[in-house]
Amino acid sequence: MKTPDYREIPIERIKLPKVQLRLDPKLDSSFVESIKEIQIVPILVRPIPQLEDEEEYFELVCGGRRLKAAQKLKLKTISSKIMELTDLEASLMMLQENDERREINPMEKASFVVKLQKDHKLTNGKIAELLHVKKTTVSNLLRIFHNPFLCEKVQKGELNEYSALQGLSRKNKFKSNVDWSSWVQNRLCGAGKKKVNLEIARLDNTPLSQECNLCRESTPRKTINHYWTCPHCTEKIEAIRATL
Repeated sequence: MKTPDYREIPIERIKLPKVQLRLDPKLDSSFVESIKEIQIVPILVRPIPQLEDEEEYFELVCGGRRLKAAQKLKLKTISSKIMELTDLEASLMMLQENDERREINPMEKASFVVKLQKDHKLTNGKIAELLHVKKTTVSNLLRIFHNPFLCEKVQKGELNEYSALQGLSRKNKFKSNVDWSSWVQNRLCGAGKKKVNLEIARLDNTPLSQECNLCRESTPRKTINHYWTCPHCTEKIEAIRATL
């Protein structure tokens, strides 16, 4: 991989990638104003192969929201980091940046991973290696994605990945998909999860910065999600669910 080149590029010469991770990056007024007031962090682009007598064009890799904000502000050029990248390298960088910024839904990520596997004939293990995560992380993500019911719930924000995996682990305990999906809806989604959180709050009547009374862990808990992600709390939560 060659050393990156930094320069201002005319916005009209930047093309969107054929395969996009986020089809419509959302902008809010505060983000646009921040772009207006401070220098834009360079977007990442790669050169588009061309003939010698053609003008130079680039394909966007990372920075869709920054590019969209610059277009909204009617800027002529945008600060850019230019790198020679293969299709696979560009796709991985796109995925990693959006994942680090937590700007994508897990199912958007899963859909993109499936596309990578198909286009580049990659196994779950190879994807995990390239993304520097455990193979089980990729496998679990795809297990949720390939279950239409759970995929939709996670996509809508009604379930997080952990709760979706909890649902999958209980699927074989039900006689029908209808009974199972009803259990997921009532126990893990929306009002069902709210009931569990209220019961947890009653049992663990301590500030979020103190030791958890459920698992006796002293790690500061900044949000209620501690209970749903902490492995020590899993059995306690299952017991709570069974009583509701």
